[in-house]
Amino acid sequence: MRTILLLPVFFLSSFIAIAQNADSTVIKQVDSLIQESRALTGQQKFDKALEVNAIAERIALENFDQASAAYGSVCFNRGRVLYFKGDYPEAEKWYQESITIRSRALGKEHSDYAASLNN
Repeated sequence: MRTILLLPVFFLSSFIAIAQNADSTVIKQVDSLIQESRALTGQQKFDKALEVNAIAERIALENFDQASAAYGSVCFNRGRVLYFKGDYPEAEKWYQESITIRSRALGKEHSDYAASLNN
């Protein structure tokens, strides 16, 4: 009887582990695209940086939602690219969005939230 009861728990925990690995893979993919966008920004290839960031945004929204930390990072990076491009009003809009998302998703004690406030 005990073995029969443990089987569903085993399969459920396996499913949860697989889902967490999938989320981790997607987060790494989004982070990698953000890093690529940052490198392009450093080379002053702003339009290309925004294109790469748009791909990261699409992936984040397909796998999470607009309240996720991954999407908050995408918003922050868009603000960063626009800031370096010199489009300050649009950059501020995206920085404000990242502040809202990161405060809810990560909490106000998180370093990513502090980075959003700093910018």
